[in-house]
This record gives sequence, structure tokens and C-alpha cells, in this order.
Amino acid sequence: VDGYNLPMVVDVTSTIDECLSTGCSVDLNRVCPVKLRVRNGDACRSACEAFGRPEYCCSGVFSNPNTCQPSVYSRMFKSACPRSYSYAYDDATSTFTCTSADYEVTFCPGGGQSLANATGAGVWLTNVVRGDAPITRKRFSPFRQAFVSASTIFIFDLLFRY
Repeated sequence: VDGYNLPMVVDVTSTIDECLSTGCSVDLNRVCPVKLRVRNGDACRSACEAFGRPEYCCSGVFSNPNTCQPSVYSRMFKSACPRSYSYAYDDATSTFTCTSADYEVTFCPGGGQSLANATGAGVWLTNVVRGDAPITRKRFSPFRQAFVSASTIFIFDLLFRY
């Protein structure tokens, strides 16, 4: 898990199984801890990306599900986005298989709530990062917003993978 840079929801549009939507419609950049922020709050790195320590990256002696546990940072993300992958061994609640499915990916969905509508998550997130995450908003035309959103994923991936 490299980080987070924009709200995104994946809906199943057709399948032979009963599959639920996944993703996160909460803008976590607004509450990203200072130590994880990229530039001016454009994205939020994972603790592994930010610190490179084995306990955050699930490497070395932490390279199995018994020794690698969620960090305070991955728990913060998970509380707001319970159906999203938050750390290396977050498979049980974040990996889904749908037979013969078609998907629709929505970048920056409206509403601002996670798919599970995690009760109390907002209060908990505020307490974790109180005072260090300014709220900023930018308005773009719908076309430009979609282009910027799609481009951001590729840029973020390039910045942190290579």
C-alpha cells in the first residue's frame, strides 16, 4: 500500500454473484497527518512510504500476518474507509472477488461518506490529527476535474513506485 490521493469508488455493474461496492469516498487528504503528507496535501503516503521501517512495510521479521499488525496510520485510514486496503495484510476485509463482473470506477464521488458510513470515524480522525491538517478546496469544471483526478492517480503512482 503506497498511499492515498483521491476519493474513489468501484461499483459492480453486472455480475453473477452478489458483490458490494468498494473504495472510499472520503477525502482523507484533508485529515492526513503532517508526517504522511505529500507536498501541500496533494496526497497522503502510507507509513511504509513515509518512514520505510519494517514494522510499517511488513518486511523482515514483520513479513507475515502474525507479526505485521495495522499501525495507527493504517487504522486511521481503515476507520474512514473500511472496505479499502490499508496495509500489507489487510486482505480479510479488503480483497473481493466477483465472478464475471463489470466495474465502474468513480473518481471523487460526492457525499463525503465512506461506503460503510463508519460511525464516529470523523471524531476519531479529528482527534488523531487535530490541528495539523488544513482544509483546502479547489473548484474545477467537471471535465477538468475528471482529467485532473485520473491524471493524479498515474502521477502519484509514478512518483512513489519509481
